[in-house]
Amino acid sequence: MKQKEDTVDRYQVLCEEWRQIFLKMDLETVAAKLPGLKLTEEALKFNYFGEPHRIDRKTGFIWNEAAKERLTDFGNLMIVYHLLYYSEEHPVLSGEWVPFREVKMAGVFDAAYQKMAVKPFAQTFAEKTELLKQVASRLGFPDEKYGDVSFRVPVFDCLPLIFIFWDGDDEYPAQANILFDRNITAFTHAETVVLIAEMASARLIRAAGEDWDFIQEI
Repeated sequence: MKQKEDTVDRYQVLCEEWRQIFLKMDLETVAAKLPGLKLTEEALKFNYFGEPHRIDRKTGFIWNEAAKERLTDFGNLMIVYHLLYYSEEHPVLSGEWVPFREVKMAGVFDAAYQKMAVKPFAQTFAEKTELLKQVASRLGFPDEKYGDVSFRVPVFDCLPLIFIFWDGDDEYPAQANILFDRNITAFTHAETVVLIAEMASARLIRAAGEDWDFIQEI
């Protein structure tokens, strides 16, 4: 229990550090280099997983405008702050979709990626392809052409993913894959790609009515 509390405290410290980093950013430059960002006098606005969000320029707090809730969890906060901080001066998508192992500098994180994103997603929707289709449709994720079910997930307007699912049978378990634009690390840190996949997977699992915290113990 003590170890878990220490981890939570460490995450809270990191979130506060990144909030302070945001407050020192040149937001005009950030907004100019990333498509889909809109800077106003009060906030930096953007879509996150298809929902309108904003970062208050005075406080650095991030709000989901649709849900009228402030983001407080480590994963989602880091994804947003890291996009703004680590993106290159002129990041451009390649249009080429690749699996995680081909993402530049991300391969060393493959074990975490499989455990935190792919495995929970595949196991949750095993023998539930229709439910997965319904969840993706409800979240507004457009269909793609791969596997038994596939769809595009707009993490940001400038940064999509593709989820692919193959249901299992008597011989093989259900399988999943996530495709990334080859240039994703021009937009964020390589390690953050794992968080992006994890948070996308979590969103789908929760939308299906499953307990994400329980799934993480698989």
